[in-house]
Amino acid sequence: MRLKLFLFMIVLSMILVACQSEDEPAEEEDEVDQLEEEENDNSPEEEENDDPSGGEEDRDSSKEEEDGDSSEEEEGGDSSEEKDGDSTEEGEGTRIEFQEIAVTIPEGVTELEYEEAELPIISYSLDDITGANFNIVAEPLPPELELTVDGYIELVIENLQLEYNELNSFEMNGVEWAEILTDEEGFPVRNSIFVHNDTAYILSLGTATQAEFEEWIPVIDEVIESVEIID
Repeated sequence: MRLKLFLFMIVLSMILVACQSEDEPAEEEDEVDQLEEEENDNSPEEEENDDPSGGEEDRDSSKEEEDGDSSEEEEGGDSSEEKDGDSTEEGEGTRIEFQEIAVTIPEGVTELEYEEAELPIISYSLDDITGANFNIVAEPLPPELELTVDGYIELVIENLQLEYNELNSFEMNGVEWAEILTDEEGFPVRNSIFVHNDTAYILSLGTATQAEFEEWIPVIDEVIESVEIID
């Protein structure tokens, strides 16, 4: 019920903004009409122009001003096209560094903050209404164990008695990854993991429904493809 109310408030606010924007031009037109009436009342009677050449000079100057205005409008059109091109490039995402990796974060997400996180973490909300989110965690591993990603997954499953729906492995940009799909209290979760310099990097995706989960998988796949080791 709270969700429906929240959506209703958003739609209502959009309607109010639209109504205000429609009323503003009408008010401006009334003001313009009033100013024109005042100017007509206060303006002196037009004087006859004895110099016929004066009218031609005025027409010439007006034409020059019109030509200047049209050229400025053309230049303005070119600048707007350049701005559109810049916005397309920005839409590709934001490149950040986290621990010993660089990764591209999608545009439109909201960064979340954890004041007392036990491990280094960056977290983002994909949808503030549904709660869909993804996180990147860096977990230090004991160097003496010399764990690979497969060894790390085996320890996680054994120590946590983890029940999973699917376990896969793949290689991306020369890095070996493991991917484990689980249900956390009925919510679909996917953890994509690789190990580098005795550190496990876990990229997790969690959503409220399976349909939303499938929708966000391609976006997080692009995040995974963007991961680069920078040490």
